[in-house]
Amino acid sequence: MIGVDVQVRRKSYAGSETPALSDFRLRIEPGEFVALVGPSGAGKSTLLNIVGGLDSQVDGDVLLDGSPLGTALESGLAIGHMFQEPRLMPWLTVLQNLLLVLADSDEASRRAMELLHRVGLTEFAYVYPRQLSGGMSRRLSLARAFAVDPNMLLMDEPFVSVDAPTAARLRGFLTDLWVQKRPTVLFVTHDLREALALADRVVFMSGRPGRVVLDQPVALPRPRDPEDASVTALREQLLSRNPDLLSGLETHSIAVTSTDPNTEASV
Repeated sequence: MIGVDVQVRRKSYAGSETPALSDFRLRIEPGEFVALVGPSGAGKSTLLNIVGGLDSQVDGDVLLDGSPLGTALESGLAIGHMFQEPRLMPWLTVLQNLLLVLADSDEASRRAMELLHRVGLTEFAYVYPRQLSGGMSRRLSLARAFAVDPNMLLMDEPFVSVDAPTAARLRGFLTDLWVQKRPTVLFVTHDLREALALADRVVFMSGRPGRVVLDQPVALPRPRDPEDASVTALREQLLSRNPDLLSGLETHSIAVTSTDPNTEASV
């Protein structure tokens, strides 16, 4: 578990007059599960790339337990990534895709098979990704993200475009693995129900340039389902008070601190 402090003063791309991110600040406590919600183009994926060290061309700072990102990575800190697409190596078997991120040892093989068992893919260990369904591929991608025993897990809409039953099963696998290992999680999603069902906090972003407009604690007891009455009630409360919340707000000064799901979230 690690604490994460992010400050992006400005992140721009060549050819674009509007920055992707501007004056963005976020603190994530060790072992906390934070969901990031915002309109398309708000810079959510850009932020994940910055936090994960995949994009260093930014005016800003990322501190992991108080140390600069580069120093933390050099010291052996492990970051697990799960993207919108599984990004599996098609020429490797299911098991080999997991072993690819692990050291070559008997212990690595044991750990890989244990993870496959946890996500229900043991019998598919020696087949190739093309023989897996979309849901199975995402289960393998989830297992791979946890294979490195991550201190931090970065997830970019990992369950998008899968059917509802598969998404529910994947959320269950994620929750079980997170509870067991407690990595710090930053999870990007467009689905507010999914965010409220999974996260300790939901951070809402403005439209481009992206910045935090609402930081909403979620104090609902676990386990949660996106269709739970309590999740529905909190979602409706948030949207009734902030109708444009999911499309980005013009006001940039919200900071909700109450953990009571019945507390008003005002703009």
